[in-house]
Amino acid sequence: MRKHLTLLIVLCCALRAHAKSQADAGAVLVSHLRALLVSIDPNQDPQTVHHDGNLALRSPDLAADDVRIRKQRQGCTLPEQVHLTYWSSASVLVSWATCDAMVGNAVAARNPAGAKSIVKYGTSSSQLHQTATSVPTSYVYDYQAVDMPSYASPLLHHVILTDLVPGTTYYYRVLGTADTMHQHRSLGPHAGPLTSQLFNFTMPKASFPLRLGVIADPGQTYNSSEVLGRMIQEQPDLLLLGGDFSYADDWIDVDKPISWESYGKYTYQPKWDTWGRLFEPLLAHVPFMHCDGNHEIEPLPNGEQQKAYNYRYPVPSKGATGPKFSAVSSLKPFNNLYYAVELPGVFKAIFLTSYSPGQTFSKDEEQYVWLEKELKKVCSTLYAAVVVEYAAV
Repeated sequence: MRKHLTLLIVLCCALRAHAKSQADAGAVLVSHLRALLVSIDPNQDPQTVHHDGNLALRSPDLAADDVRIRKQRQGCTLPEQVHLTYWSSASVLVSWATCDAMVGNAVAARNPAGAKSIVKYGTSSSQLHQTATSVPTSYVYDYQAVDMPSYASPLLHHVILTDLVPGTTYYYRVLGTADTMHQHRSLGPHAGPLTSQLFNFTMPKASFPLRLGVIADPGQTYNSSEVLGRMIQEQPDLLLLGGDFSYADDWIDVDKPISWESYGKYTYQPKWDTWGRLFEPLLAHVPFMHCDGNHEIEPLPNGEQQKAYNYRYPVPSKGATGPKFSAVSSLKPFNNLYYAVELPGVFKAIFLTSYSPGQTFSKDEEQYVWLEKELKKVCSTLYAAVVVEYAAV
């Protein structure tokens, strides 16, 4: 099925407050629009990249032995899949994985007891004096009911860095202490956790110019690796991702596409791990924002869905001080699927879902009621732009 990413960028209606009449409002709108467009990147002319006929319409996924997606060290020693989520104008969520995923007939989620998530960071690459910590999590996709191999994720670490200063560059390393109490025997003796390489990111300024990268449906193909390489080269301030991350639901094994008869009944979860490794060179340096796509649904035999998405890529949730980890279900149909963030004076970004179970899009539905309230807030606050993102088949 063809999926469409909808990305709306509009000037905030609060601009009307600067006008004395309806005619003035139009002039103010045009002047702000021109200023916005010019200010996005004043020293770079618009560029058109022509279609490359050598890129296949159905590009294959990267080979399993490709160094960009292959796990570099087995066991619980080396952090990987490092990525940043834009949490607020003064905070980011740092996420990564340690330990090996497990695939088999009877696997259990790793018990995080005794494990700890640690980020060392600072404004100097040689002096990482600040520390933030949390406790890791893990999840299982149980397919025993359909007689298919189940999957247990690595330990997934998520740590929020707060009180960050806009326009400031931060350097950081991550360290996830190993799950020594519940080591899987195939991993061998524990060699001790290792600290990651040194990463850095810059908190976006609450001003222009702002370089905003936008991608959707990336997967992990040879084609999308070309797009990824260009995005790494451009190094935007923030990245928007319009859903359909790993395409794990398109596969039944590492190199075997799923049949139409099995689609929606099984997903090859290790594709989430290879996707995280592929995108680390970008997302470990550029904070991103995202919505879910239809390939994140991944329904389980027990009725849960969007489980991998919610555990691996949590978003700011209303009333929660940190990330929440639980699947979407009929009891929690919109769990972690809509949210809003902002960069004061620059933009407000609203992210919606089209893939809640039983979603009707009626005016009394949870997401619609929340959206109305958010849009009313927009009209009472000054932003240069409002971004609304959602994916739909």
